[in-house]
Amino acid sequence: MSFTCESCHAKTGPKFSQNPDAKALLLSTGTREIAEASPHDKSYGIGIALHDTRRHDMNNWGTNIMGETLKEVRDELKVA
Repeated sequence: MSFTCESCHAKTGPKFSQNPDAKALLLSTGTREIAEASPHDKSYGIGIALHDTRRHDMNNWGTNIMGETLKEVRDELKVA
């Protein structure tokens, strides 16, 4: 399930399109999944900490709005 929010995208997109280093870093992720490993936020993040092995199973994830937004921005940067 892909879910992004318009305001997240509006704020996040320019950060990567206007900063060459940030853009290169985001594009270097290729087609990999991107997740915000925040154990306290199941909406913007996955609701799981980075050191928690449950992070490997996407069935355990929250909505991950930030990760989905970053993937969307990445896809737009690829064609720009």
